[in-house]
Amino acid sequence: PVDSTGAALRDAAAGTTVDATDNRWVCRIDSGLATLWRLMSRTGFTFDTSSIPDTDTISAATLSIFGSATTHNDQFNIAANVYDFTPASETLYVTGDYDQFGTTAFSTAIDFSAWSTTAYNDFAFNASGLADISKTGNTVVGVRDSNSDVPNTEPTWSSEVVGRIGYRSYLAAGTTNDPKLVITHAAAGGANHWLLMGV
Repeated sequence: PVDSTGAALRDAAAGTTVDATDNRWVCRIDSGLATLWRLMSRTGFTFDTSSIPDTDTISAATLSIFGSATTHNDQFNIAANVYDFTPASETLYVTGDYDQFGTTAFSTAIDFSAWSTTAYNDFAFNASGLADISKTGNTVVGVRDSNSDVPNTEPTWSSEVVGRIGYRSYLAAGTTNDPKLVITHAAAGGANHWLLMGV
């Protein structure tokens, strides 16, 4: 990527690449040269939630992301949180989707220092997150840095600014570490049901 100002990096209409590897950065910010910035990344997730009956009430949902390697220094504190995401295609993301991540938080952010690199990191959805769940198609959400990216608060530049939170994508071997969305829902007067899906 070409180094740019923080504002240009955050507000770009499109990204430069779509990462399709099994180990990814769920969110990332790196400084570049001479007070410029090198990279900012965001991640989208699509889950087929159409099997939830239209008349059911959704009472809870948790997005779980299995962590992997992280990189960090003392110049910047990165934190991941879940937000709305409206890509052009819900099944094939493209660079133009970079500016389709919203700013309404669906959960409580997980700080870099609390991010597990050996287990699932759980985001329990709030009312906004629950309202975003589709009963007729796909539920699409995004993860981005909540400390700088979302509020548009540029970190103090240093050549040492690195904030990266890693995760295991669905492309990793097997399914035991796949991202998953667990939804609790029930018909009026009925028992609860759980919907578990990996992407």
